[in-house]
Amino acid sequence: MKTDKLFYRIFLSQPSLIAELLSDIPEDCEYEYSAPVVKEKEIRLDGLLTPISDNPDLPLVFLEAQMQKDSEFYSRFFCGLFVYLHQYKVARFWRGLLILRDRSQDLGSERPYQGLL
Repeated sequence: MKTDKLFYRIFLSQPSLIAELLSDIPEDCEYEYSAPVVKEKEIRLDGLLTPISDNPDLPLVFLEAQMQKDSEFYSRFFCGLFVYLHQYKVARFWRGLLILRDRSQDLGSERPYQGLL
């Protein structure tokens, strides 16, 4: 496993630093440092609306329709969205538009994505 040696040394020598950098992490919380490899697979988005205008304040709109229960929906949706932003070097705002059968539809845990929903 390759790691960023600087980060590794910093967090190894100062394990409480994470609590100083992120205020909602308790000071006595312990973390293990790693640098995992993330492999990509083909991801297809349901739709992307791109503004025809050059106005940079108009967002890209990522469309996604989901009509059944899917406990992995959020992870797939945000994975595709962020891979797209990275690959196409997007510099404008974006929005996600989810079209669902009903509001109570189970799309998996929202917790990891709470800041985005």
